[in-house]
Amino acid sequence: MSDTTIEEVAMTSTTTVPARTRPRNRRQTILAVAAELFAASGFHNVSTDDIARAVGVGASALYRHVRGKEDLLEAALLAEFEEARKSLDGAAPQDLETAVQTMASTFAQRRRMALLWTREARHLPDEARQRVRAPFYHVFERLIQLVDAQGRSDDPELTALAVIAVLTSPAYHSTPLPAERIATLTADLALAAAAVRLDLRRGPAEASQGVTSTTRPAAIMAAATRLFSARGYQSVTMQDIGDAVGATSTSLYRHFATKGDLLTAIMTRATEALHLGLDRALATSPTPADALRATVAEYIEFAIDRADLLWVLVAELTNIPDSARHSLRRAQSAYVAEWFALLEAARPELGRTEVRFRVHAALTIVNDAVRTPRVRRHAGVARNIARLAESVLWSDVACAAEGTPVDNLDSGMDNDG
Repeated sequence: MSDTTIEEVAMTSTTTVPARTRPRNRRQTILAVAAELFAASGFHNVSTDDIARAVGVGASALYRHVRGKEDLLEAALLAEFEEARKSLDGAAPQDLETAVQTMASTFAQRRRMALLWTREARHLPDEARQRVRAPFYHVFERLIQLVDAQGRSDDPELTALAVIAVLTSPAYHSTPLPAERIATLTADLALAAAAVRLDLRRGPAEASQGVTSTTRPAAIMAAATRLFSARGYQSVTMQDIGDAVGATSTSLYRHFATKGDLLTAIMTRATEALHLGLDRALATSPTPADALRATVAEYIEFAIDRADLLWVLVAELTNIPDSARHSLRRAQSAYVAEWFALLEAARPELGRTEVRFRVHAALTIVNDAVRTPRVRRHAGVARNIARLAESVLWSDVACAAEGTPVDNLDSGMDNDG
């Protein structure tokens, strides 16, 4: 997302708020506006007053429909995810292609859904989180069944995960395209991923987290990365981090003036590591096509080895202090822009808009796959993820996308990723 205020999000909201909303529609309007604000700015950065103001009602009217912000988040998430379940159940597809086309249409019309799923559901208590995830898992299980029934993959779960990653990838960038054209393009790319044959050889159990650095700042950053990844930046205190490294919270402030500075240092290091991998890929590749494949491999290696760090990079940009956010967004945009340039050079027949959708689909496949522990236990995990990511970059599906590209691309690292 771009650096916009909550007021700007409300002004550009796709949810129409009539001047005198009928009471019977007000709850649905509140939930839709809340979903957009949570997706744009993050749950902890949006207040109930912000939502009430965006809807055009007073706080008392808001509380007639929801008990509080947490209840509002749960209801908004359920409303979003239920749309996905209803669309799939309503179509009752008997084949994977029909299911993918149905889901592509749903996700194209609700681009924010993936951001809510990956970033915001974790802020709910366990029981509420399970309730809102139930309709999503219903969709996921149905896709697994269809993949398995048609014998398209040796690993139906990973294939279904890649399909959903492609269909939801437009959430992580703002390249404009009509919803019906997004649906056509993402459905074609998702089916290309579904056709990939995967190697199911099992490897050893996941490796340990390794040896902790003996330097205090590095140890603090490592502990904070694990905690931010598991619980979210806003839910972790400096005391939690201090406990993890055997220090008082006061001593942490000798190295990082604020928790925001600590998050900035973590994300700066992660972004620099991505650029170093990109530099290696470019320096060792004779052609743009070779460089893009090497870049994919470098990114996958980073994602597998530093899954916690990647997840912080994907999920926490909205919590970076304003003073540092612009430079980090610019660095991330520059990284993703290199992917665009390489694919455009390797495949000049593709339009710029399609290039952007393909690259973000590949990035989302990687980001979603490495967050799944079972996937990381495969001996051929890097190879499998590379095959899936490259399928959406190199497939020969018909060009379904053209439009005016927008270089607001930092959110390609979101996957939240």
